[in-house]
Amino acid sequence: MGLKKTRIIVLSMSLTIFIVVLVSMFFIIKAKFHEIEFLTDASWVHYDDNIGENINISFRENGEYFYHCDCGEPVGDSDIYDSYSYEPENHTITLSGPDGETSKIEVLYYDDNYLCLLFEEGTVTFKNEKKPIDDLVLSSAKEYVGDEGKPFLSVLGFENGRLTLAPHNYDKDAADSFAENIFELKGSQDISFSSVSLTIEGDKEAIEFVKLTEDDYPNIGEFHHMGYIEFNDKGEVASVVFYGTTEINR
Repeated sequence: MGLKKTRIIVLSMSLTIFIVVLVSMFFIIKAKFHEIEFLTDASWVHYDDNIGENINISFRENGEYFYHCDCGEPVGDSDIYDSYSYEPENHTITLSGPDGETSKIEVLYYDDNYLCLLFEEGTVTFKNEKKPIDDLVLSSAKEYVGDEGKPFLSVLGFENGRLTLAPHNYDKDAADSFAENIFELKGSQDISFSSVSLTIEGDKEAIEFVKLTEDDYPNIGEFHHMGYIEFNDKGEVASVVFYGTTEINR
């Protein structure tokens, strides 16, 4: 009788341990998927002016990696890599090939709309086709803003040569919900800031373009807080064009 009871207790303990292990594995796997969800749960596209078509970069949940243009051809020598891993601690993607080749990509910034990557060849900004942002710049102001491929982000501050960036819809009253997408990036030595303000009154438009100086830096993040970011080939922020519109109805 005692032996039977002992067996039941042992089986019960074994079952409990098995369930605990399963639950632990589930949460570990779930955490791992969450770490790469920003890569996998999107359709990342970059328009390349040089070839006149889109470039697509894909990160699959099973670890597969593809980097190709719309025509199907690989970008550069990207076809020597077929898998990837992601290190969230230092925001680094490591590419691997079947013959032992490796390469690293630094994630400069990401949110639901943008993925900014630093390759060995330079910086590329991808947009998420699943969650596009409407073009905010009116045609009359495009010449001041420049390249349409720049990400439109919130700038939370600029101090000691570093910018703090967040999604364009950042809400400081709900800052915790944006914590994953707040990045601090280095500005280039010759970083430039400018502001484009478009005032619309009826069918009239007035544009004010101002080059900001160091005297304006304390206002970055408050008065100047939403703009288009341009990176250089080192992954540094080269310029910021703050943009806003005011519509007057009378």
